[in-house]
Amino acid sequence: MEDKHYRWLIFDAIIQSVMLKRAPNRVLMPHQQALLIPLLFTKPSRIIELGLGGGNFTRSIKALSPNSQLITAENDKDVIRAFDDYFNPEAIRFDIRHQTGEQLLVEQHNKFDWVVCDIYDHDNHHFMEQIKQSLLTQQSPTYWTINLPDMPENKLNKLLESLRVITQQVLDTMRMSYQVNYLEVPRFKNVIIYIFPLPLVRLLPEECLLPLHFARRLTVAWQHTIQVGPFQSSLASE
Repeated sequence: MEDKHYRWLIFDAIIQSVMLKRAPNRVLMPHQQALLIPLLFTKPSRIIELGLGGGNFTRSIKALSPNSQLITAENDKDVIRAFDDYFNPEAIRFDIRHQTGEQLLVEQHNKFDWVVCDIYDHDNHHFMEQIKQSLLTQQSPTYWTINLPDMPENKLNKLLESLRVITQQVLDTMRMSYQVNYLEVPRFKNVIIYIFPLPLVRLLPEECLLPLHFARRLTVAWQHTIQVGPFQSSLASE
């Protein structure tokens, strides 16, 4: 679906993605903007994206950090075909693989420093176990961003408690500290979960990959997140 200015990806009468034709690398939807909050703290070199959709994150991260290695898992061939035909107007070569997110996590074990998950299934308990195993066996700190669309409150609370327990286990066994925060996106049903290694140190403006105005917007969003677990929230300015 499209008009003169925008192109939408719609599944089951729900807008999954929207692209501004004149600026395809711009992220428009608030919950997709919130996925980029880790860039306030890190300059990732190896990124795994679980779920392609309309490619908003894919296009934007490639524009913001062209030297980063980005691998995307998408299990639906029709989604990959739609992206190639309608949502990659600059015909950029992306590393998009037709496989499940779980398969890519296993395949790329210990080869990534940021995981962005946009396909979370709250009934898939195996995926939670994979997050646990990844955190428990990573040789270096890893950032995780998980987009939860319209999750029931009781299941969200259960998930957050599971993540709190997992990060405590990582601290006990690996001596690596992680902080879990979540953001309820205003006017949307999405909840974004962040699993960040500690200590969190804010990048200087000249180091940050984000444009200054966008970094300021995401800083405000980060300050509205809610922390889970025993650690005290910290947003270092330097």
